[in-house]
Amino acid sequence: MKGWIVLVLGFSVGISACGDKSPAAPTPTTSSIAVTVSSPLKVGATAQATAAATLSNGQTQSISSGWRSDAVGVATVTDSGSVTGIGNGQATIYLVSGGRQGQKVIRVVPDYQGQWNGRLRVTACSETGLFMTTGFCSAFMVNSSDPYALDISQSDESITGRLSFGTLVFNPFSTTIEADGGVNGTATRPAGASIFSIDATLRMNSVTAGNLTGTVVEVWRAIGFTGEGRLTEDIVATSRLSTAAVDRSQPTVQPRTLKETFWARRF
Repeated sequence: MKGWIVLVLGFSVGISACGDKSPAAPTPTTSSIAVTVSSPLKVGATAQATAAATLSNGQTQSISSGWRSDAVGVATVTDSGSVTGIGNGQATIYLVSGGRQGQKVIRVVPDYQGQWNGRLRVTACSETGLFMTTGFCSAFMVNSSDPYALDISQSDESITGRLSFGTLVFNPFSTTIEADGGVNGTATRPAGASIFSIDATLRMNSVTAGNLTGTVVEVWRAIGFTGEGRLTEDIVATSRLSTAAVDRSQPTVQPRTLKETFWARRF
């Protein structure tokens, strides 16, 4: 009788032990990956990319390595996610983990911020009305050049600029950076104490960091007179003196440029 009791008890314990074994929880898989990185990014600037994977169990997990760029001529990225702007355009910053890819398309733009000095070289001049009798194109002969300055403040893809020819300071102009990295803007110099006014349309780019290229078209008019003087100029020998924009609204007295001399004329 005791033997039967022991056998029954042993059988019961065995059943109980088997009943305690529950199936192992499945290993969570990656459902999606969210990528964060600043955009737009200036050429030469850096930003840190971060990624967070959402798992099938609802938890999140950060990913810190394995970063790639699909356009290294626009932006490069280190394995740990440090992104550097290289050239104007768009690049996809991405990584793959757990069979899923996370990505972010970023825009890289030229860095226009700062104080620029250079020269404008005349490539064409035309004159009508009053300007045919004032020696306009004789004053601004083709291939002659005159100094200019440009102060630019940049916020992402928007810029505000102020053009000046010596003490001739133009009203600020605002514009946005276009897809090719260039900017178009028109600066105006009201007549003020002079009879002249000037509209200067700038079309410029900064393909190489710290350098400006492009053209400027100036249209001069005289209050109360017909006709106009028109200059087409190339931006040459221009470099950035400082990355901080300087307010030239109250310029210091400098030697007169050719344009200041002509501006001071009375007819």
